[in-house]
Amino acid sequence: MISVGELIRSVRYLLRDMQGVAVSDFEIVEAINRGVALLYSRMAENSVQAAAKKVELTVKAGGQVALPADFHNVRWVFAKGGGECVPTPRPSVGPGEYRIAGDRFEAPKGTYIFEYYGIPPRVAGYEDELAVPAAVRRHLEDIVAALVGGDVDRAEQAALLCCRELAGAELARLTDPGPVKIWGGRA
Repeated sequence: MISVGELIRSVRYLLRDMQGVAVSDFEIVEAINRGVALLYSRMAENSVQAAAKKVELTVKAGGQVALPADFHNVRWVFAKGGGECVPTPRPSVGPGEYRIAGDRFEAPKGTYIFEYYGIPPRVAGYEDELAVPAAVRRHLEDIVAALVGGDVDRAEQAALLCCRELAGAELARLTDPGPVKIWGGRA
């Protein structure tokens, strides 16, 4: 969690506007909301684990249930006690299928493990807490400063750099298989 007040001060420092003469707090808060949406959209597109969430959805008779409020797009759907489910474009869904229709998840009656990419809720002011990991703070500061300055390309570049760094950190957590053994070679 990151304090919006701290983020505003950091962005003001990057903009060289510590006294708040050139840019209002409201403008920075709106840029924070847009920057978070941009960053988490790019994280979802690049399958960065930091944006992934998991919930259990129970579909009752009627075949649909509301999606989580922070839903952006689907990662995987598994039937509890069963296998992976597949999306279907048809209006009706059968066993092993699901459909996203607006803000609803449609599937046959049962319980599903729903993995998705989310976007943190919007913030409104200085006292709010931003529901993002501390690992994205430096990049989010750059994204917000770029958006406040009107440089969308720079904001995109900062978001993609964050995705690459987070994906690299995920790869670094893989177990080391040990030394490579070569069979049939010379010693």
